[in-house]
Amino acid sequence: MNDNKSKFPIGELAQSASPSSPIVDEIAEKKKNQKKSLIKMGAMGILTLILLIFSSLSWFTMNRDVSGSGMGIKSAGSPFELAVTGDNEGAKSYIQTGKGDAATYDEGTLLNDMEGGIEAPDGTSGSYSYIDDTENRTTSRGLFYTTGNADTIKWRLSSEYDATDDGVGPASCGEFTFYVIPKRTGSLEVTFSLELDGYSADVKENDNETFNVSSLSLIESNDVAYESVTYLNSHILFFTGRTGSGTSANPYIYTGLVNKDEFSMTFSNCTEDVLEPVTLYWVWANTFADMTCIAQNTSLATDSVTISDLRDYVLSDPVSVLKGIGSEEAVGYMTASEEFDESTAENNITALSYGYNKADQSIGSNIAYFLLVLNAK
Repeated sequence: MNDNKSKFPIGELAQSASPSSPIVDEIAEKKKNQKKSLIKMGAMGILTLILLIFSSLSWFTMNRDVSGSGMGIKSAGSPFELAVTGDNEGAKSYIQTGKGDAATYDEGTLLNDMEGGIEAPDGTSGSYSYIDDTENRTTSRGLFYTTGNADTIKWRLSSEYDATDDGVGPASCGEFTFYVIPKRTGSLEVTFSLELDGYSADVKENDNETFNVSSLSLIESNDVAYESVTYLNSHILFFTGRTGSGTSANPYIYTGLVNKDEFSMTFSNCTEDVLEPVTLYWVWANTFADMTCIAQNTSLATDSVTISDLRDYVLSDPVSVLKGIGSEEAVGYMTASEEFDESTAENNITALSYGYNKADQSIGSNIAYFLLVLNAK
């Protein structure tokens, strides 16, 4: 958003040698309590096959030119389709007429249907068999799925969309489930990748706390603001496992960091047209200390494998995580003998936290909506 609601202060970082010191804990708490209004969530998606794309967090999607590339749907030879449950079409832009008690509001225009939107048609709806793990029985589930010869379809949210919700920001988290529909019996391996696309827009809040959106536009790689999209892709992480209840007493703990560039899943003993569910968990790490698991009470992971994967993730491309710090300098702030070192990072936590928070502020200043794109083949 372009109004002040979408921005949050970095906060004054005092000198500190430890991420669990009272000063850094206070900074983290202030940041966590900021209104999570950085990015308003949209509500559309598309699917293309063999290149399969859909949005899972924001559910508002960009157009993908696949019709001339040979990457459009060719369902006759495809070993699978994708499906999702839900009836909610997602985010709308509302126009207010009048003021105060006399104000009226239109029914709203789906972001998908606006100029700058994808204008994707509805997908095919129907029911497929589903193995209910909680009751260990086969049942039927209504859903939307890819089929036929359409290059794109409208994707749906499984949960209610709140038109007055301010959006997501640091410390936001969630999960999403989609279904693979095998088109043959046996074993099936699917390779996925994840990418977040950012959109700029002019957003004005109405008196009833809904939003009037205009000038919606994809932030392209050659745009000045694209740096913010890079930070967004680095700060939101995906995992295959999560425990805990998400409370301060029992926080979420994550396992199985997903390599967004490419990860594969094998579905064994598939039955044709029987749904195979896939659930992924996402989190926008609130602080640098949380992401690298050197915070006292709010680290994302506790097992050694996931912690190592998170630290390697940061070291592999620190300039995508931290704003205003060069790669060599950032690595020096975190390493001893070329490996991540907790003591070294703790001694430099002020600079590292400042760079992480500057990147978050860049996201909030430039991105109004975002889309999670899942490619599958």
